[in-house]
Amino acid sequence: MTRLATLPRCKVNKKIQSFGPKFITLHGGKSRNVTTQPSMELITKTYDQLTLDELYAILHLRTQVFVVEQDSVYQDMDYHDQVALHLLARDDTGRLVGYIRLLPPGEDGEHIHLGRLITIDRGKGIGTWLLHRAIDIARDHWGASPISIMAQTYVQPMYERAGFVATSAPYIAEGREHIDMIRR
Repeated sequence: MTRLATLPRCKVNKKIQSFGPKFITLHGGKSRNVTTQPSMELITKTYDQLTLDELYAILHLRTQVFVVEQDSVYQDMDYHDQVALHLLARDDTGRLVGYIRLLPPGEDGEHIHLGRLITIDRGKGIGTWLLHRAIDIARDHWGASPISIMAQTYVQPMYERAGFVATSAPYIAEGREHIDMIRR
């Protein structure tokens, strides 16, 4: 597909980033303990850098959460994956425990767009950690462009703590209540 050429090549992060008792700085300067998980590996890849097993694990996880668990029938595979950066979080056993997709400005609206944020060990701070890493990586790749998201309203507070503000009233999409948000 020719659209792949629009995304700059990136190097795969091979460094294991500690996910042990660490604090992150939230929007507004407050600190929060993210988790006490032993270790986490964060891998950033373009679509063509993903192995078949990684792609399968991503699609399996997205289907498991967004289609099966949330009982929502919708077309998850939308041809944006081919131009996205994919952040995969693996635990120390190599299991995929989190994922988020980053789209460049102009691919899904005028801003950088984050989507498909998933964690399987919910309530442990992995989603917050992954969100903050995605913001950092998006800025490194595409500069200080605003970042948009389409968030399910039940996780709106997590995005607000990361500096996102609502830009729409709640609405139903894929059978769930969502809200559009932006971080400038």
